[in-house]
Amino acid sequence: MLECSVKFAKILFPKARLVICANNLSPSVQATLSGISTMNEVELLDTTDCLKENLQNDKVKNSWWKYAPPRLDSSKYEIILDNDVILWKMPPTLLSSIREGALVALSDAAGRYYGDFFNEVDAYDQGLCLNAGLIGMPPGFSMDFNALDNIQLTDFFHSEQGFTALNFARYKGGKNLISLKEVAQLNTMDIEPQLLLSEYSGGHFCGCSFAHYSFWEKKYRDPIKQKLTS
Repeated sequence: MLECSVKFAKILFPKARLVICANNLSPSVQATLSGISTMNEVELLDTTDCLKENLQNDKVKNSWWKYAPPRLDSSKYEIILDNDVILWKMPPTLLSSIREGALVALSDAAGRYYGDFFNEVDAYDQGLCLNAGLIGMPPGFSMDFNALDNIQLTDFFHSEQGFTALNFARYKGGKNLISLKEVAQLNTMDIEPQLLLSEYSGGHFCGCSFAHYSFWEKKYRDPIKQKLTS
């Protein structure tokens, strides 16, 4: 998935700085990522020491690592992609957000999973269905990590999405959500591969990179790799 994502990103964003951020790698995974980095001419950055200590947790699936570091270059428009998100076309909402300098994230097909931040997000926007698999941040924007100072995380995994949603809800500038008609969430949406590739701009293969599900390998991997060579 990551290699497909990188290859498509080089096509969609030919002038962008592309960086693979990685942490706590085993030697075998380090070798694999180094190969992807070298063959595709993208940077590989070890961010093991870039996450606040209270957010480092190897006992559960930990998506807080997407904020290690919080920004690479806050003077530019910056996009964070989870390693289970692939864009093969430019989502129109993402393109307009870049042009407008707006904050952007994905819509969530599964519901509102915000962990310990659920009530705070609700206080700002009761209808917000945000998925943090993609975050586009305009120049000068920064996440407010002070929101973590007085909270004891009981739902470690979902609270990262809640933290992202809270920052999105509080933001006073332009902001958009990429619709599920642009980027499908494949753990909840059953879409045939050819329809996905022709009608959607990308897919979020939730759970596949952590071996929760195998629908990437069984259904989507080969058609998407074929699209790279077509």
